[in-house]
Amino acid sequence: MNSEIKLAEEKMPLNLSLKASKGQYAFAEGLSPLKLNDVALKLSGDLLNYSAEFECKVEGMEHIPSTHLTLDAEGKLYEVKINQLDLAALGGMAKLSGSVSWKYGVKWNLDTSLDKMSIRPYVPTMPAVLSGKLATSGAAGREGWYVDIPKLDLNGTLSNRPLSLKGNLVLSDKVLLNTPELLLNYGDNRIYAKGILSEQSDLALDINAPNLRGLYGDLSGSVIGKAVIKGKFSEPNVTLDLNTQIFTGKP
Repeated sequence: MNSEIKLAEEKMPLNLSLKASKGQYAFAEGLSPLKLNDVALKLSGDLLNYSAEFECKVEGMEHIPSTHLTLDAEGKLYEVKINQLDLAALGGMAKLSGSVSWKYGVKWNLDTSLDKMSIRPYVPTMPAVLSGKLATSGAAGREGWYVDIPKLDLNGTLSNRPLSLKGNLVLSDKVLLNTPELLLNYGDNRIYAKGILSEQSDLALDINAPNLRGLYGDLSGSVIGKAVIKGKFSEPNVTLDLNTQIFTGKP
């Protein structure tokens, strides 16, 4: 490690570089440690205006596959701008850029691009491989929280069957869900949602799902029909016209 930190100067200028062939960190007792290989870090600037470059290979914690991570970022004490964060694992790639701040609560604005990214190592019950784009912004603090997803355009496979998820939605502590359009296609199944869930709910679901096998875990069966939710979310008026057969567990 090479470092130069001027503690006596205003804003504490610094210039640091670190290289390590191996390292590991145990986040909890009984859990396999996170292993880091070929670590390279460069940090320059000062506490109020810094830039950082980071690269390493990570794996471990029982489910994280060998992943090549590279980061190019800059920021201040209370915010970071991610110019590019790349994750490469199992033949797939995820790219993320945007900003995160924590001066007044937490705020973020992020864009994510996936290219044949396998989700199974992180969610074993969902063996999906995804490509596409996702944009999200949001905030959380004393006054509440919200998550805005203006772009959701994902496609790929789940349990070796075609999968796509498209639309946009907003979630918050005041409005549980607001979506002008949300469409999930999985194999021969189609689920369409439109509307709002809140104290003045008006949400419509159109479901044509004749074969749910492989969607999640050991779930199987079918759901076909329509559902409408109106009124207060705490006391909803639900109208159902559904033909359902749901099974869990292996036959």
